[in-house]
Amino acid sequence: IKPKDRRGRQSAPRHALEVADLRVALELALDGTPGGLVSWTGERELRALAKPGDPVPAGFIHWQLRGREGLVAVELDRGTESFSTLVRKLDVYDSWWRKRRYRTLVAGLGLKPRLAVVAGETRARQLAG
Repeated sequence: IKPKDRRGRQSAPRHALEVADLRVALELALDGTPGGLVSWTGERELRALAKPGDPVPAGFIHWQLRGREGLVAVELDRGTESFSTLVRKLDVYDSWWRKRRYRTLVAGLGLKPRLAVVAGETRARQLAG
């Protein structure tokens, strides 16, 4: 039985595997550096914390590297949705940032998160345009 997404549709487990691959790649890239991955908050936990209308990223990364630290929300685009759907998602993120509603997910850290959209080559070109 495939898990269902928040709209009740059958979701592909491939998305969860790709998110896990991204997390492992990040941990390996930071391994042996002065700092590293402080925490990773996954989509399931973020969904529980999100308010209605908030975006739910695939993951939230808190990192430290050479005395600096930051937060990154990761939107993993597999190209399964239309480009206009992705643009609407980015508009929701934009509103979320401007209204500072991200603070519900990162309370107490005093850091403003960034957004990383992980996409394939074709979609990345579309976004850049």
